[in-house]
Amino acid sequence: MQIPRAVAVALSTIVLLIIGLSVYAVQQDRQITLVTPAPTVALPTATQETPTPIGYATAEILANATQFIGRRAGYSLLLPAGWAIVDPAEYSRYLERIKRTVTVPDLQDKFDLLAYDAQNGENSTSMAIAVVERNGLGLNGYMTAIIEVLRPIGDIEAQIDHTLRADGLPAGIISYTTPGEQVGRNQERIFTQQVVFIDNSGDNFIIITFAGAAEQVDQTQWRAMLQSMTFE
Repeated sequence: MQIPRAVAVALSTIVLLIIGLSVYAVQQDRQITLVTPAPTVALPTATQETPTPIGYATAEILANATQFIGRRAGYSLLLPAGWAIVDPAEYSRYLERIKRTVTVPDLQDKFDLLAYDAQNGENSTSMAIAVVERNGLGLNGYMTAIIEVLRPIGDIEAQIDHTLRADGLPAGIISYTTPGEQVGRNQERIFTQQVVFIDNSGDNFIIITFAGAAEQVDQTQWRAMLQSMTFE
């Protein structure tokens, strides 16, 4: 099975984000002072401090959904009907191709899931999930470091949200739009949203990255998928 272009875009995005995290973590481990310029956006705490109940619209989106159980951390979430999971062998080959041209850390053992909405062909939305060690970083530290990596892309929105997890614990959200020419799409803009959770052990970040054509993404569906998550 060939990876759809939108899925490849999501995979490329999460590779970039994990590189940023790895650089930050190595500097911290070596006790090197990291002088980080002020990010272009603040990281506000969400004004709504309690989880939003799952409503009728969410129930409709997740009708006939398939449960995915995480392998590298204690979590699960629901994939809506029509979403397909990419064979790990496919994205293993993709990562190997990337490593031929770019120096990156070994990422194969970080990925838990790569999936896409198979109902929309080449315009499909995709989702990648990775689990990486925190190395003592908090959500704000992680997001600040990643915003610096992504700064050349342009406008970035970031916030801490307390409404996605049923237990009200915080999640970090980073959103940005990539010009189509940067990802090989001359007539498209790619909207990417990364959501970062800390697992219940406190040891890992669970990083979920959605990507799709900016004019067609359905953030309501993305949010429903995120709110379906359970943590063990």
